[in-house]
Amino acid sequence: MTPEKKYAPVAFFCYDRLDTARQTIEALIRNEGAAETEVYAFCDAARNPQDVEKVLAVRLWLHDIPDGSFKALHIVERPNNFGLNRNIISGITEVVNLCGRVIVIEDDIVTSPFFLQYANNALEEYEDKKEVMMIGGHTQLDIPEKGDVYFSPHAQIWGWATWADRWQYFRHYSSREEALEGMTPEEIDALQYHGVFPILKGLDKQSPMWDICWNVEIHKRHGFCLTPTRTLVHNAGLGGGTNYNRWMKYFGHYIEYPFNDHLPDVRRSPIAADKEIEDVLYPAAMKDWGFQYNFIGKIVHTLYLPFKKLKGK
Repeated sequence: MTPEKKYAPVAFFCYDRLDTARQTIEALIRNEGAAETEVYAFCDAARNPQDVEKVLAVRLWLHDIPDGSFKALHIVERPNNFGLNRNIISGITEVVNLCGRVIVIEDDIVTSPFFLQYANNALEEYEDKKEVMMIGGHTQLDIPEKGDVYFSPHAQIWGWATWADRWQYFRHYSSREEALEGMTPEEIDALQYHGVFPILKGLDKQSPMWDICWNVEIHKRHGFCLTPTRTLVHNAGLGGGTNYNRWMKYFGHYIEYPFNDHLPDVRRSPIAADKEIEDVLYPAAMKDWGFQYNFIGKIVHTLYLPFKKLKGK
């Protein structure tokens, strides 16, 4: 990025995880362009008395971040518990409507030093190409032979960016039926990589997950997510968090490749999905949601499969 270019603001979302929040912010400070970037930190309030002290610790730490780390740090302390969906949706909407574009980072996303440059370069490059609905910083693959970036119809929400005129289409659906209305069985199958990545389970919750709703919207509009061929973010929160199954840590680990070692060239043409990536490489990488089972995990998983199939009937 050249100094005269405007840097998109970052919407940062946190709750009660001081350890991962610190890793996230410290990594962001190490990014080229951090000192020119405004950060809006949306701190949700405790949902129960047990979390009050941990929530307060995160807020106090944010107030102690040294001046100059960012162009500005705006700390929004929710007076009551919004919950994950409402906190993120309202925060993104507020910042993107104010500034026209936004970079979104949750409190467990550790970024490469190239992430902000990559996101800002891509926001400039594809601003007028409306079929590109978002910029993703993460990939489950490591395929530099495909170039620096590729296009996918699937959202990558571990560190990402978008524009106001794309986010305006976001809808927080209230049910599976509402979300999938108008989609063909083939489109629904493709959205879940032919059953390998069953993300639509999240639509069955009382409040469907925001990221699944965003994924559905991108598919409905035949949009794309610009994605790096080597990851620019790591998830430091897979050992805990709102949507994590705490028992999984005993059964294996998530596959995570090293950071990209250079700033990706965001230019890619034509704007179209790579058939090999979508039909072969990514479905293979996302089998079991990208989880690598250890010996005990393989045994438990094998024993669980018949029950899982029976449950699905």
